[in-house]
Amino acid sequence: MDLKELQEFVDKWIKTIGETDWTRWNYFSRLVEEVGEVGEVLSIKEGHKKHKKPEDFDLEVELGDILFVTSALANKLGYDLNKCFEKVKKKLDSEFGELS
Repeated sequence: MDLKELQEFVDKWIKTIGETDWTRWNYFSRLVEEVGEVGEVLSIKEGHKKHKKPEDFDLEVELGDILFVTSALANKLGYDLNKCFEKVKKKLDSEFGELS
């Protein structure tokens, strides 16, 4: 699935099942929450939180949650994630040089 397909899936899911009345702030807050969950899983898997079992957490799911919410926020803002990433790539190329 490419970024365009991801955004289309997320848009369809939200319109069919999900949070149609969420504001941009709601999506941003959810994104921060999901990033925090990735941090928690990494902390558990790296051994800093001994009271939880690493096998109870799936880092791939947590990273997928970030993609989902990022797509939802981009859709709410009217942004194309492909264009967003191209801007980042252009910025990185100008700062660090293009990859060969």
